[in-house]
Amino acid sequence: MKKLLAILSIVLFANQASADVGDVYYCTADKVLGYDTKAKQVINYSNNMKFKFRWEKDKIVFDDDFIIRNYSMSYVSKVMDDMFSAIDRDQYFADFLTFKEPEFQFVTFMNNPAPMESKMLFASCSKF
Repeated sequence: MKKLLAILSIVLFANQASADVGDVYYCTADKVLGYDTKAKQVINYSNNMKFKFRWEKDKIVFDDDFIIRNYSMSYVSKVMDDMFSAIDRDQYFADFLTFKEPEFQFVTFMNNPAPMESKMLFASCSKF
């Protein structure tokens, strides 16, 4: 009986994901939306976008295929063992990210150049 419990414990807990510094994630966008403030309408962007990001010590760094090129986010916090979030902002933008494998969510609010622009990205990601 003890052997059976030990084997079940290993099988059940071996697959639990853990997110941490140094991880690299490969993502495919499920939905990318924008809002045109002049036309007052939602814009659907291509949903086939692929990108990757890396969790470094103090930031999340995205590759050039992300919706904002050469971009990184500071203020990363581990919410749970398998979940983290990040924020970044200045006087022209505010960005928010939340990730719990495989679900990635990102939103940006930009005010430069005017008019204001908002985009939301929902993706499925996996760690390799």
